[in-house]
Amino acid sequence: MFSQKRFIPFIAGFALFTYTLPGYSQEVINQSGIQITSSQIRCTSTKNGTDNSYISLSLENTTDKQVTVSFYKQLWYNNNCINCNETSEEYLVQQTLSPYEKMEGNCTKENMQLLIFHSMPKHLSKNTLTKHKLIDIQVK
Repeated sequence: MFSQKRFIPFIAGFALFTYTLPGYSQEVINQSGIQITSSQIRCTSTKNGTDNSYISLSLENTTDKQVTVSFYKQLWYNNNCINCNETSEEYLVQQTLSPYEKMEGNCTKENMQLLIFHSMPKHLSKNTLTKHKLIDIQVK
């Protein structure tokens, strides 16, 4: 069901690995010609010494028109919602997509707002994303 992908760019002499983690239940939302999916990825940087897990959001415009998509991310860490009572700009995603364009969060610096931090190795932090929800989805 999940294809394992490996992306290895060499930027400024360091390797960055991206791959899909098995066992994550992919969420699919379809609204007004926009498809939003999510998958769990792992980002490892040998230069920075990081090995973190993220939820990558993918936005796909299935229409022949340019659209702007916006929504807020609600996040639960260790079963506690950290932003359920607020709609801060920090949790707002707003992207303009050309006809039939697809974009997704990845381990590089582009499209960072399409990533949700999931976890890092347990010996570094016990905080783990236990739930996420996309709210107030608007397509214009």
